[in-house]
Amino acid sequence: MKEIHRQSSFFKHWSLIAAGLALVMAHGSAYSSTIAQDSCETSDVYAIRSCMAAKANASEDSLRVAENRALLRIKQWDEAPSISIQVERRLQATGRTFRIYRDAQCGLVGSLGGAASYGMLEVNQLTCIYDMNLDRIKTLENTLGSLSTRQSDY
Repeated sequence: MKEIHRQSSFFKHWSLIAAGLALVMAHGSAYSSTIAQDSCETSDVYAIRSCMAAKANASEDSLRVAENRALLRIKQWDEAPSISIQVERRLQATGRTFRIYRDAQCGLVGSLGGAASYGMLEVNQLTCIYDMNLDRIKTLENTLGSLSTRQSDY
């Protein structure tokens, strides 16, 4: 009976992870936000591009930290080790899939400017990367934040 409960709990949490990733992926066309661009406080396209490149790189670093926290949370999860290992592998797989999708989606977003200057097309692409990374971080935190952890033995 306990094993059935563990499997049910595992699939419930995995379903939440998959749903969260699908939500991030469905968000693809909403990257016209200029909040991050406006915070760069310049009107020069190439300075904005440089600023957004720094923001995109920083968001990638933050995403790696969030993924490491998520892996640690799974390792501390009050679940059978075999299930935790499966979830760790799936989390890593969704991370790889997310990056492939993000790069393709943001490449598309970056090309939608038509005759806009190349610098502005890059700004759009970098803004997309920044936004999608932040969305992924929120998804990881919301999805894995509710996992119950093992109590220490001491």
